[in-house]
Amino acid sequence: MSANKKFDKIVKNENYIDENTPEPVSEQKKPRFYKFRRASLQKDFKKYEVGFIPVYVMFACSFIPALVYAVLRSQGAFGNFSEGASYVLSVLSDVLIFIIPAVIFRIVYKPVSERSAYFYARPFSASFVPFIIISLFLLIFSVASGKFAVSYFFSPIRDESLAFVSVKNVLVYILVQAVVPAVCEEIFFRGVFQPEIAEKAGGFTAIVVSSLAFALIHLDLAYFPVYFISSLILSAVAHVTSSCLPSVIIHAAYNVFSVYFSPRLTFIESERIGISFILIIFTITALIFLLLWLRQIEKLCRRKSIEITLQNAPEGAPENENAKHRGGKIRFYSPPFRLFSDTGYSFHKLLRYVFSPVMILAVTAFFLINLL
Repeated sequence: MSANKKFDKIVKNENYIDENTPEPVSEQKKPRFYKFRRASLQKDFKKYEVGFIPVYVMFACSFIPALVYAVLRSQGAFGNFSEGASYVLSVLSDVLIFIIPAVIFRIVYKPVSERSAYFYARPFSASFVPFIIISLFLLIFSVASGKFAVSYFFSPIRDESLAFVSVKNVLVYILVQAVVPAVCEEIFFRGVFQPEIAEKAGGFTAIVVSSLAFALIHLDLAYFPVYFISSLILSAVAHVTSSCLPSVIIHAAYNVFSVYFSPRLTFIESERIGISFILIIFTITALIFLLLWLRQIEKLCRRKSIEITLQNAPEGAPENENAKHRGGKIRFYSPPFRLFSDTGYSFHKLLRYVFSPVMILAVTAFFLINLL
């Protein structure tokens, strides 16, 4: 084979530049000019609202009567009242402290087109029933373990809580001391206070702030952590279910449970009968129900996402088998729940709502009445 035919089989590299090949001319880039645009011309931006918080006016109108009522009660102003008069006073105080400010706030600040959602009393799906039952047991064992812990470390035994309820007035006592306070407090905190904050600052801020306000308005320094934890559970239930009705049911059921079992547990505290052992048992049980509670929230999130997928699916599309629950589609009657604010700045809004002037004054009055 000749030398010329050998070189014919060599493939020429197209990227090879010979010394006689002219250099390629690179295209010159067009200069870019940058300028600032006004905020009104930007399409995507986050809005951080700063200013007056109307719902705190409602809380102040509720906290001041609660403070006056607590001072008068501590001074023995209602000690000479009969049993019937004490029941009437208890109901009137709940209505005055919680219901009247909530109703006035809704009338003044709620638009006419949104008055159908008064007090957040929306229907909830049957899919929430296991979650509600587990929440009730979580509340019972959490509060019981909290009270035993406070008694074990600080020993705040209350003599008035040792009295057992007689059979003669048990129905009236349950209605006045269990059902009415639960309905009034849940309408105020989970029906008005929490939804208003969640609309502006997100669910996480609403849960924390409403729980703080719930613990402050009870004006009990020894059981402040107990009230705060119990309100966290009730606020989370209202946020997940998008309704205050489940929290009303749980709160009333817990109060009825307390009517029968709190005196017996308080007797155990006063006698110091195996209190450390009972504290360990209640704490472990509360942790078990907490795990089940979180598991239920995870299932509800998954089912609600499946429901949203089905709603957004085109017509005629095959139905997902995983989207069936007890033979039918999942229905929650509520929008998806999320913890953080849609406009961002969730942590900044939390600080703003916690360290607002009304909350600072409430915390100051709380410590003054408990320490003086």
